[in-house]
Amino acid sequence: MDAFNRAKNSTSISNVDYVPTPDQSWPANSTIIIDTACGQVIEDFLVDEKSRDQEG
Repeated sequence: MDAFNRAKNSTSISNVDYVPTPDQSWPANSTIIIDTACGQVIEDFLVDEKSRDQEG
């Protein structure tokens, strides 16, 4: 799992106070962007085995 705290400009997991609950509807092999304030998925996109975007 990767995370980014915009307020602290930090990618350290310890700076993110949110634990996602995986959802079966999330697409496999994808990056999921979640708004941690409300828990809603903002965006998702397919990635390859090296986490490279596969849609562009």
